[in-house]
Amino acid sequence: MRDTQTPQKTGIDYLPVVMDLVTAVALVTAVPTLSTQLATPAGTNALLLIGIYIFFLIGVFLLRKLAPTESSVSLPAWLTFWLQPKIRAVLSVLFGLGMMTGIAYQLGYFDVFMTAGPEVMDEGSSSSLFVFGPGAWLFLSMFYVFVLAFPVRPAMTGGGSGYWGAKVFGLAAINALLLLATAQIRAIMPDPSFLWLLPIYICLGLLFAPPRLLYASEQKNLYSLIAFAVLLLICAWQGAAL
Repeated sequence: MRDTQTPQKTGIDYLPVVMDLVTAVALVTAVPTLSTQLATPAGTNALLLIGIYIFFLIGVFLLRKLAPTESSVSLPAWLTFWLQPKIRAVLSVLFGLGMMTGIAYQLGYFDVFMTAGPEVMDEGSSSSLFVFGPGAWLFLSMFYVFVLAFPVRPAMTGGGSGYWGAKVFGLAAINALLLLATAQIRAIMPDPSFLWLLPIYICLGLLFAPPRLLYASEQKNLYSLIAFAVLLLICAWQGAAL
């Protein structure tokens, strides 16, 4: 009997390419201004980061709920290596640590870390600063491990508005956090240099490529990875402030 959870492949899915193109335009136009705002740590910046991160978590989860399409296209072995559960778990932990660092930076944690202590703070305040605060940020950041590394049963079949809505929301959420991360990197960049291009590209690739790889694997959409690779290059260029 035919599996009703598997949607028919009705045509080429250009949605990821369109979303990446829109994001590329936003990178060029918005990142310089946004990086100026993020250069000064502020609570509003931290709330912005946390808010987009929550949308990111929901978006990745929705993409993983999409039922696979029928196609003979498959990812090369060197790409499927990164989709192994253990590899995804490691990358999701790295992502969580990066997210925690970004939140801590915007809350001004690093500015007071070396100066605050029992001699200038009472025991309760010191515990909040050194234990409870970082613990809460780490707990929130590590939610990504459950979303990316743990199994998710695909349940959304193709053809409906909910299916395409999940695609649009998921891809937009990933690209939105990628844009914000690029702006944050640019904000802390010491000096513009081509030497930063490759490190930034690799860093952003390790953090943001896994959900797109999962999407490409399930939707049999290899060409969407080409568009995302180009988008990461533009992100690296903007992040290096070139």
